Amino acid sequence: MEVNKSWLNELEGLNYQLRIWKSVAVISTSASVLLGAGTLFLAIQNANDFKNERLVLVPALQRKLVIPAESYISNTFVEAASNRVVELQESWTYESVEDHYDELFKTYYGHNLSELTKANLIATNRFQYIKKNNMVSTFRIDKKKSSYSWCSKLKRACALVTGTRRIYINNNEIYSKNEVSYLLLSESVWPTEDHPHALKFSRIKIDDSSENSYEKTKAQFDAAKKGVLPNEA
Repeated sequence: MEVNKSWLNELEGLNYQLRIWKSVAVISTSASVLLGAGTLFLAIQNANDFKNERLVLVPALQRKLVIPAESYISNTFVEAASNRVVELQESWTYESVEDHYDELFKTYYGHNLSELTKANLIATNRFQYIKKNNMVSTFRIDKKKSSYSWCSKLKRACALVTGTRRIYINNNEIYSKNEVSYLLLSESVWPTEDHPHALKFSRIKIDDSSENSYEKTKAQFDAAKKGVLPNEA
């Protein structure tokens, strides 16, 4: 009898352990289901976030920018990128001018604009002329006259950048001083590893010879906001 009782006690103990393991299994299964559901929800949420936003890393600005994938680019971003392009073109020395254009070609200009600009630089012997005369250029942007916008009808970023250019020869002899107005059009692009910016500039018009360069360029800028592209000339 003692043997049978001991066997029954052992069997009862095993049944008790089995019930415990069943409970643990149920709890574990439930937790796994909840975890799986939560993970799936997060995955779906992340996918939706990826569709709705793009994360843009902009080394020149030293900060992260989030740009809506299906919407316009903020005026602040248009301003920063457009000002950088103008500064690279207008503020240089005879030692740095080629590096400035290299940055423009690699980072900001679209393919067609790059090729046209390179051809023009070669045809005019611009770099050789600048170095021969030890030329330096400075530029101060007039913030009151400059404007930046997303031209929704053109699906392009539009910028009007006006300022004063000073050209020096032989390092410090003033050569010229005049008002310069830029009209810049750029297209929104997905950032890549090679191109971390969200804009590629496709057209740039410079008026540095007219007495009323600002008024003419502003009229073109206003027309662009209404959906009218400026003439190629």
